[in-house]
Amino acid sequence: MEYNYAIVCPFYTFPKEPSMENISIEAMCRIVLEKAIDDGFVVVHPGEKAPKDLSSGELVGVTNCLRDLLRVRNKSSSPAEVVDQRAKYIVRTAKVHAHRSLTPKQVFDTTKRRQHVNEAVRDAMPRGQGEVVTLHYFRPRPEAYDKNGWLSPAALDAEYAYHGIVVDIEAQAIDNAANPELADTMPNVCQWMDGSGKHCCAKFGCWDGERRVLVRRSEDGWLAPWVFAGVRKESSVT
Repeated sequence: MEYNYAIVCPFYTFPKEPSMENISIEAMCRIVLEKAIDDGFVVVHPGEKAPKDLSSGELVGVTNCLRDLLRVRNKSSSPAEVVDQRAKYIVRTAKVHAHRSLTPKQVFDTTKRRQHVNEAVRDAMPRGQGEVVTLHYFRPRPEAYDKNGWLSPAALDAEYAYHGIVVDIEAQAIDNAANPELADTMPNVCQWMDGSGKHCCAKFGCWDGERRVLVRRSEDGWLAPWVFAGVRKESSVT
């Protein structure tokens, strides 16, 4: 899909060149982010990914956040309005004691659910930080889904970035353990990328009348009933 740059991002002005007439979403996002860094509006701290290392989904998500911040700076909306735009997609928050000393296997054992687990994916899952965290469950924005109602893994990466949320698998598993009925009516997922660049997920739900958890690699995408969860980026993962 191609977009005219001036329509998508009117906040920066570039010389009119033939090469800028139509560019891909990824190329447009990369240009905007690199210019924002050059202008000093965005700072890349030590240990954070440089723009060239961001995946396509992460790049789109970061640029969406930048767009909202630029709207505030240009007074086309207030900071409160930007916060409200994101807040309306949050469907549940929960304060969770995450029990970081548990092994990955023990994390999922606490759920008392029937497990369908790829052990390699489980054992390499990212670990959260902080004994007490606030977990946020969110629904993606409607425009994140394609015309057939599917949310791609890359689009979900962008939604995590838009909300400033990162996965906390331990906290989500323990919240589902403490509230076993939660996933009966709110099937919930967390998605992350492993060291080889493959998307992985942990899914909490009820299938065939039995509460289950699935941990595996997945590039399938998601339909609307699924809710996603994580913590604000201040509670970083390792």
